Amino acid sequence: MEQCEVVEAGLNLARSGKLREAAIYFCKAIKTDPGHVELYQHLGELLIALDEWDNAQSCFGQVIALKPDAAEAYNYMGVVLRRKDHLEEAEECYRKAIELQPEYPEALYNMGNCLKLLEKYEEAEQAYLKALEWHPDLLRAQFSLGTLYLLLGERGKGWKLYDARLDWKEEF
Repeated sequence: MEQCEVVEAGLNLARSGKLREAAIYFCKAIKTDPGHVELYQHLGELLIALDEWDNAQSCFGQVIALKPDAAEAYNYMGVVLRRKDHLEEAEECYRKAIELQPEYPEALYNMGNCLKLLEKYEEAEQAYLKALEWHPDLLRAQFSLGTLYLLLGERGKGWKLYDARLDWKEEF
């Protein structure tokens, strides 16, 4: 089976809700092709969905080792590290993802959340604003920026963004 067919087969399992089976499939595929970066990336994302944070961290570490310019892997590594309460390391990962891909709204949004937890509020605001500059409809960033403004006592700006969520048609 070609590499793209292997990836697609695993993704089809995941799309059908069979996350554990998809993860097992990707693990088996990695054994036959341990240098296939995309397999590790997809496996790591599945492991996050399965709350297997240590294993997900290993996968994204492998992606980064094989492809040091993989911005998405740094972003996901940041997600894992933030979940494991390694906030400074998570921040470094988000910064690396953004260095590699400056127009990466998800990494900017995630970094904003991390910076907010680190109480680096001005930097968090800038990260959210930059995410919204690249993706104006990123609802999570609008909501998070609103809650940041409320936290900082900027009620007018905060409530405007926070209340706008009532008009959102999609879930975030």
